Amino acid sequence: MQVKYPNCCVLLVDDEPDLLSALAEIIEPGFEHIFTAKDGIEALAVATLNPIDIVILDLKMPRMGGIPCLKELKKINPDIVAIFLTGFADEDNIREALRLGALEFLDKPVKENELMIALDRSAELSAVRGERKRILEALLYEYTDLEKNDFDKLAGDEKVKFLKTVREILEMKLLRKKNVKSFFKA
Repeated sequence: MQVKYPNCCVLLVDDEPDLLSALAEIIEPGFEHIFTAKDGIEALAVATLNPIDIVILDLKMPRMGGIPCLKELKKINPDIVAIFLTGFADEDNIREALRLGALEFLDKPVKENELMIALDRSAELSAVRGERKRILEALLYEYTDLEKNDFDKLAGDEKVKFLKTVREILEMKLLRKKNVKSFFKA
């Protein structure tokens, strides 16, 4: 059987070992790279060693809960897509998770079809973000003196700021070209 998302890495984070096993078993046919962690601290260790695209994490865990974990994961990979699982969500936690960029909030016990729909959406979003990043990096190397090694040495948040600036500059150049073309058409 062919894996649906072969290049997408998923990290499952929950303090319930049985739930972690069940989640991994459910998503295994769709994803080649699945990692697990029992809390936020372990999740950060996994994410520093592996390029995580999607994280499915419990809101409430000992040592480090889901919200602080996502904050730290975003420092490692600002494009990470998050799905939260919870048995008891309050509005403040939901707001904070959404502010951090969480895509979904699923209630425990998780329904398999809801989880797979959320994962499909997450994998598609992750692919779009990855492609956007590759395009911006290619443009960056094409139109600047920056070498690949220089860019790779930047920290995650520095890369994001740099790419955002490059995107803004390119958008301004494209707008200028559009205005020039429309001027000559008149």
